[in-house]
Amino acid sequence: MRHNSPASVRPRRSLAVALSAVLGAAALIAAPATAASAAPISSATITASTAGVAPQAAKVHHRVVHGDIVVRKAGTVISGLDLHGRILVRAANVTIKNTIIRGADSGSSNGLIMAVWGYPGLRVIDTEIVASKSNFSVNGVMGYNFELLRVSIHRVIDQVRITGSNVKVTNSHLYGNLHFARDPGQHGGATHDDNVQIQGGSNITLSGNKMSGSHNAAIQITQGISKVSKLTISNNRFDNGGCTINVAQKPRGPISGLVIKHNVFGNTMQFKNCAVISPTTTKLALTGNAFTSGAGIKVIARQQ
Repeated sequence: MRHNSPASVRPRRSLAVALSAVLGAAALIAAPATAASAAPISSATITASTAGVAPQAAKVHHRVVHGDIVVRKAGTVISGLDLHGRILVRAANVTIKNTIIRGADSGSSNGLIMAVWGYPGLRVIDTEIVASKSNFSVNGVMGYNFELLRVSIHRVIDQVRITGSNVKVTNSHLYGNLHFARDPGQHGGATHDDNVQIQGGSNITLSGNKMSGSHNAAIQITQGISKVSKLTISNNRFDNGGCTINVAQKPRGPISGLVIKHNVFGNTMQFKNCAVISPTTTKLALTGNAFTSGAGIKVIARQQ
């Protein structure tokens, strides 16, 4: 895309990339839990009673644990860990709080929290997610049926990758994306890193967050897995990205129930004044959005 012609922007994620994302998610769903890089730790050994405070904001004693945790018991509470591994959620009503999740010291792939199986009731509270070692394929949280509250995620490709319905991300800080000029997953092109990538789902709320540091978009809607609907983006502070909110319908057609209200946009996106780019066939409900200068935003029409 030319810098002086943002209206000509096409989706930065090709159909091949979208299909790759779908197949990757499907493979993860089919993979047995024994594929984890370390033996699972039982639910009984990972429950603690640490008070609910954010690790980056208070002195919290964190118990160091190495290896992936596979959660199989409903209602498990994980608290007070400094985890050098991932958490794979395969049970309902799991709570993760006051914890630092780093992935393996040798490097991890996919989500440092994996919720792609969609068990309901996952809550992540006052937790930091940061990859110990950078690579092309490490993300923060992947899946659906989860809530993130006061979570800090950085040093990953996509901080949040949503693959289905019932997701809420509030009062969280998503920043400092990993970026590579040559990414094998992008056929040798640059990394398509986002703060939030939405591949499908309904009933999604992103509210009260700070997002910055992405090269592709703060919020990228792809519909690569399924249709997206009932998505509310409100009271966030955004910066960076090519265009900050990037809506791509793909063959699945217009997105219904997309509300963008009371957000503040920085002016450091790659394409000048490109706060929101969307096909004209998707009808947006826009209210009270502005740049940091106070100027109102305009939706830039894209070819689909």
